[in-house]
Amino acid sequence: MAIGSQSLLSDRPIREYSPVRMAIYVVVVDSAELAAPNLARLEELYPNHKKLAPNVWALKTNELTKKISEDIFLLGEDGKPLPGAPPVTRHVVVRIDAYWGFHDRTLWEWLSIKEAESNE
Repeated sequence: MAIGSQSLLSDRPIREYSPVRMAIYVVVVDSAELAAPNLARLEELYPNHKKLAPNVWALKTNELTKKISEDIFLLGEDGKPLPGAPPVTRHVVVRIDAYWGFHDRTLWEWLSIKEAESNE
């Protein structure tokens, strides 16, 4: 059944539903050098990202973790690289629901701005 179509149980239209609200994610790669082509794509797809360390980036999107990984690392639905894609480096994409720590002021400012945008 398509989103926005009629329900089989009712004559009322089905509400459009977005399964994921905007969230902050962290992408971690084993080697920033090996992942350079992929990370260039990350920076293009998510221009408001925040680099936290040489191999760690934070970004904000309403995509799912799997979709973020597929888009950055050019993976198919099966998790294998698409034809012509650069080699895939080990990586993990994590959704952040809470955080605490010690880092430079720009990170806390970035997180504060992104959270405010999510609440609008």
